[in-house]
Amino acid sequence: MLFSNANGVYLCEERFEPLFKELERWCAVVFVHPTASPDLAAHQLGLPDNVIDFTADTTRAVAQMLYSHRFARAPSNVPRSVPSASKMDLGGAFRLG
Repeated sequence: MLFSNANGVYLCEERFEPLFKELERWCAVVFVHPTASPDLAAHQLGLPDNVIDFTADTTRAVAQMLYSHRFARAPSNVPRSVPSASKMDLGGAFRLG
């Protein structure tokens, strides 16, 4: 299980390359779990993180991994999983990785 971000650093960042290589080596199933958004504006809404931020932040993480070619750099033998509510408007693009 990986969180959608770690202190505002998303999974598409190059610093996670060694982690993804190791996950690939182990053929691990990667589950991206939502976490609080690092965006300060998101916390000014007065709502708990799980109402809006969790799904939006996971969607942001998946979109960034898709557009940064994170999925293309990891062969398809590593199953990936995200909560279904997190796939907001990606329209199945996650499966294209």
